[in-house]
Amino acid sequence: MSRQSVRAIPEDQGLSALARVLNTDLMLPLLAQAAGLDSGWIQSLGGYAEMLNHKPGERCTIRYTLTRTGDSAQSVPVAAVIGKLYRSARLAERMYQRTAALRNWPFKSGLPCIPAPLMLVSDLGLVLQENVAAGDLRHLLAAGNNETPMVLAAQWLARLHTVSPLPELEVRSIERELAKVDQWCADIAPHLPAANTDVVWLRRTQDGLHRLSGAMPPYTPVMIHKDFYYANVLWDGHGVWVLDFDQLSIGDPGLDVAHFLAHLENLAYRITGQVDSFTQAAVTFLRSYEEQTGLNLEPRFPFYRAYTFLKLAATEVSRKRPWQQLAGVLTNLAYREVTGEKGGARIAGASR
Repeated sequence: MSRQSVRAIPEDQGLSALARVLNTDLMLPLLAQAAGLDSGWIQSLGGYAEMLNHKPGERCTIRYTLTRTGDSAQSVPVAAVIGKLYRSARLAERMYQRTAALRNWPFKSGLPCIPAPLMLVSDLGLVLQENVAAGDLRHLLAAGNNETPMVLAAQWLARLHTVSPLPELEVRSIERELAKVDQWCADIAPHLPAANTDVVWLRRTQDGLHRLSGAMPPYTPVMIHKDFYYANVLWDGHGVWVLDFDQLSIGDPGLDVAHFLAHLENLAYRITGQVDSFTQAAVTFLRSYEEQTGLNLEPRFPFYRAYTFLKLAATEVSRKRPWQQLAGVLTNLAYREVTGEKGGARIAGASR
């Protein structure tokens, strides 16, 4: 009998198959096939499902662990598979094909790599893919042992930015990103104290981003990841594995690089209380990227770094228990990028 680690399956009308895909008794035949296990094992297999990430109405990421009773009569893990459930079969098929295309080219051989797509279950809107036994970069950053992973992460991104894009990718315009900025600011403002200067800085940041958008130098559109940051880069001790291609599109390479760097500052503040704690890791990443591409994207960084800080602040205030202090810090970091001034004394280690 399967062990279900999800104590209460959340209601999600947008993901009608969620309850089914979390039932490992029903899923075992498909999971065993995806994991390449012998069909004769089916009767002796068990397993359990863990929800790793759930975006209601959009998608859910699940780790399935398959087990078999060993000589000691205890369940022994024999395989693991990642499942990504989408709101429609069309989206699932698109992501399956996209990941397969990236893995076959331009990341066909050698390191860095992408987890292999194993199976498309169209009627469920489910993609099953390889589970990589590795941790993401935040653990290495906290330990200070990150030079090689940072170099390889930069090389992976440089490769993505310098090959011909996959067909039929959406083009991400600056106008669309500005619309997101406006929405994030509307979401953040009610959570900042009305008498606090943070509100003023937020408005100045919003206005400044609109001005910056028209002053940035031109760029050549490339294939971009659009959510490239430490949690989507795994390190297995030898190479990096990059995840999550839901937002893969055509756009400004500066977005990916600045997004990664801004996330490093956010993580540094969370772990150490100092936004510049991972400066050396950032320098290593940026130097390696520039060596691989020959691109100087720094004139575009203020816009996209501020953009990312506002995105992160909007995420904080959307939580059931928002960490208002962090939302304020992130808003001030965005202000710093746009104006060149420090938005408030709360930003420890924020001098540029």
